Amino acid sequence: MSPDSGLISVYAPKFDLLNLGKKNERIVLRIIFRSPSLNATVFANYVVGRKEAQIAIRLLNGLPDIDVVSVTRYGIDEFARDVNRYFKESSEMRFEIATQGKKLKLKIGDREIPATAEEIYASGGEAYLVIECTSKKFRIATGRDGTKIFDLQRRRIVGIEIKDDEIVFQRAFQHLGLAE
Repeated sequence: MSPDSGLISVYAPKFDLLNLGKKNERIVLRIIFRSPSLNATVFANYVVGRKEAQIAIRLLNGLPDIDVVSVTRYGIDEFARDVNRYFKESSEMRFEIATQGKKLKLKIGDREIPATAEEIYASGGEAYLVIECTSKKFRIATGRDGTKIFDLQRRRIVGIEIKDDEIVFQRAFQHLGLAE
């Protein structure tokens, strides 16, 4: 398959996408592809029943040819596993997601707090999960560049604590890519 200006289309019947959910259900796909110069995993939205899923990301620009190796449904459980693995390996912060359907438990340090998964979606090749916890909403992004946590105004969260049964965010300024 040849990406056209950073855009690829994954044909539903070829990759059995029509059986990944109920008709008209909006789901997230994990797509693993290979090219002579790059192996990568990207995420895309797909509405079950449509003839194709399209992915448009800069990563694909300039690649002469790619092979789609695997296309699978990517849900909250898989998202939580990837996020947990990232934070365990990176030691960035002590953060873990335990799942039970749309109900979650966030393990922050040595404490746990209940939360709810609001929405899972893909954008720019990354997967996002919007979480509500103690009346605060935030989003976690995972993908090619690792895992990052943001508030709904897209400010980077670099730490989370539980104080008085509330979550408290520590934010980093994001200006011209200087934050980190």
